[in-house]
Amino acid sequence: MVYSKFNIFLHLMLIMLLTVSKVSHAEVSAHLSRSIVYEGEQVNLTIRAQGSTKKDAPDLSPLEADFEILGTAKSEQFRSINGQTSHTTEWTINLIPKKLGKLELPPLTVGHEVTYPLQLEVIAIKELDTHNQAPLLFIESNLDNDNPYVQQQSILTVKLYIGAELKEGTLSEPNHSQFVFESLGEQKRYDELKYGVRYSVVERRYALFAQQSGNYVIDPILFSGTIIDPDATENSQSFGNRGWRQFRPAVRKLSRKSPEISIQVQPKPNDVHVHWMPATSVKLTEDWSRPLDALRIGEPITRTIRLEVTGQRGSQLKNIDLQPIQGWQIYPDQATIDTRISSEGVTGILQRKFALVPESPGETLIPALKIHWWDTISDQPRIAELPDQIPQVLATQAHAGTNLLPQDSPVPLSRLEMKQNSSDGSDVHYSDYQFWKWLAVMSVIGWISTVGFFWLRYRKGIEPKKFEPSNKPTNHGNPITVRNSTQTQIFQALEEMDTKALKESLIHWSQNTFPQANIKTLIHLADFVQQTEFEHWIRKLESSLYGQNGNMTIHLQKATMKQWLDNEVELHKANKQENPSKLPPLYPAS
Repeated sequence: MVYSKFNIFLHLMLIMLLTVSKVSHAEVSAHLSRSIVYEGEQVNLTIRAQGSTKKDAPDLSPLEADFEILGTAKSEQFRSINGQTSHTTEWTINLIPKKLGKLELPPLTVGHEVTYPLQLEVIAIKELDTHNQAPLLFIESNLDNDNPYVQQQSILTVKLYIGAELKEGTLSEPNHSQFVFESLGEQKRYDELKYGVRYSVVERRYALFAQQSGNYVIDPILFSGTIIDPDATENSQSFGNRGWRQFRPAVRKLSRKSPEISIQVQPKPNDVHVHWMPATSVKLTEDWSRPLDALRIGEPITRTIRLEVTGQRGSQLKNIDLQPIQGWQIYPDQATIDTRISSEGVTGILQRKFALVPESPGETLIPALKIHWWDTISDQPRIAELPDQIPQVLATQAHAGTNLLPQDSPVPLSRLEMKQNSSDGSDVHYSDYQFWKWLAVMSVIGWISTVGFFWLRYRKGIEPKKFEPSNKPTNHGNPITVRNSTQTQIFQALEEMDTKALKESLIHWSQNTFPQANIKTLIHLADFVQQTEFEHWIRKLESSLYGQNGNMTIHLQKATMKQWLDNEVELHKANKQENPSKLPPLYPAS
């Protein structure tokens, strides 16, 4: 009885030993791909469980406090050696540390087993020394001026150093609500030796313009990507010397950020009361369509002004306007604005054209044009200037005689002597008296000659021919015929939408219809006409010739134009009848 109980106890002990032996066959281990990493660098945690009973995924929640978990990969392998079968499960967890310094990876639970804790040191890139390994990837940023004026250009240079084969990655752009950023062309790629390692460098440059003064911190530039890991082991220890993983390159995910960028923006100086334009250089030039010494009344000339400002965008430049010029009409065109970009910064370009039409002869002052700006190199105000000019405007050939000044008109010697001997204006009355006296004498002589001619012909028996109107009347010199001809030219110019021909034909018509008005330009004609609608239309036509409206203002029906022309003639006839000019008497009383 005792033997049987002892025998049962031995069997139980043997079963327990066999069970413990079987359980101890299952092992769980963990290791890190590196014990020292740089900030933002990825590290791989590998957990391996051997034994058929270990299939549950590890609990990774204890890692979330100090690490960012990027992903987990799982692999399994079965082996059979001498009839014994083994099962291995492996988990690879990709981690990025959230903190600097020495971090501890706490024990992780895998089923009923627990891993040993691990140590990891995370160091900053700026703390590199000769005892540390050079980083695989890092970012540097540099600002050429961290104390600029408001709206002054500063250059930010960002360099990404890549010390391994880059598989993919993205680099963020600088951003801040109080700054305008202008990318300075395409990024550059070159090699540079740093920390004893030859890096591939990606360089980007940006122009910064602060919108308000104050102290600011520009957010770091961020990089996120993956590289081919040069330190990774191609073969897994548990998969044999020639496992399938040798055909898949090991990659490492990296994230980097540049240091924070501090900048202190100054306000514009208190003594600046003009348009604020900080720049490194300003160039102001002009160009005339023809020489200023060959100007005539009514003939337009184009003035092109170009402003180039280094260190300012085109949108920051103030538009150019000209001061009024006495006796001239000015028609500005729309300004063209551009921004030229180079690796050294931006250059704003503004160009504007002006059509100028002189309306009176003689010398005219074209005032100087001044552009105020702030020299950021010498830190003082400056002025870019186009000097004033005094062109000479000549009268047109068709009106040269009518535009001579009174003192330039030729005066007969007799009248000049009479004027010198007279101080009360009696020379004027004497001149008028002589004119009408000789006119009366010539009229009497002509009348007597005509009567004598017909009397002699009658005595010779030659009857005078009766006057018969010709069936082919000649129109040469007839003002009405010339007026109708110019009206036809006006109508043709309207149909062809030819503003230049329309201007010339209107002036020609007014000169033949109203010769006493001495009309030389459209502005003169607009001031002369009495119909309000006609006047407004003429001024719009003048603007379309030298402004931006093109041919849009000359749309008009032929009937409307004819009505305007005819009404204008009738209005001036009626005005003349209401105010008839009084001729001096044939024989004025002395």
